[in-house]
Amino acid sequence: TAPFRNSANAAETIGIIRDKCGIDIEVIDGLEEARLVYLYVSSKFQMNGLNAVTLDIGGGSTEIVMSIKGGVTFLESLPLGTIKLTKEFFKNNPPKKAELDGLRRYVNETLKEIPSDSPVDTIICTGGTTNNISYIHNKREHLMDSPVKFVEKRFLRTLSEELKDETFEKRIKIDGIDPQRLDIIQTAAIMADAILDKFNCNGFFTVRGGLKTEITMIQLIKRGKKLNFQQNIELGLSGIL
Repeated sequence: TAPFRNSANAAETIGIIRDKCGIDIEVIDGLEEARLVYLYVSSKFQMNGLNAVTLDIGGGSTEIVMSIKGGVTFLESLPLGTIKLTKEFFKNNPPKKAELDGLRRYVNETLKEIPSDSPVDTIICTGGTTNNISYIHNKREHLMDSPVKFVEKRFLRTLSEELKDETFEKRIKIDGIDPQRLDIIQTAAIMADAILDKFNCNGFFTVRGGLKTEITMIQLIKRGKKLNFQQNIELGLSGIL
């Protein structure tokens, strides 16, 4: 996805993989990735009853889809990746206040590209790091783990406060945290908080599942397989396939 799209030697790497392994790699663009994310989320939510913002917060980019009652009104891929931004803004461990403030300013400025003239009642996030945040939330609140979770803004800000003075290594003591996300989880929390503020929402849903699931679903549909969730987005389906 984003790393291949932004890599200067992507074509060369794809050629080597094809020659050595016999595998043809297709690099999808950001808009296609956003379409796949929306399609997958539509299998978990009754989208024709929601005014929703769907986001896939990844390591190199964030894909955003806005929809009204199941119809897609906006989709974009933004340069807001958790790994990318962590490397760009955090030069200290833990990050200094000026670094955190700089990241917040950049995220808020980039989010201005998203229209905010339509009412939003639901925010849905996919991606490993936001799912890790919701997993920590459910463990702390003694809630059952499930594929779909809800994280309140107040918890997000509590977690951000806990993270700001801890080194990446010491964050391992947080119950439920993914050891591979000790550095980037703070970036994801800042991004999620900025999104909630932009749309005046008090929390967000997370959906477990990744791009492999999304690609499998789109291939089934293209081959004529009718999936049960499709009536949720029938009005907008032609615009995303």
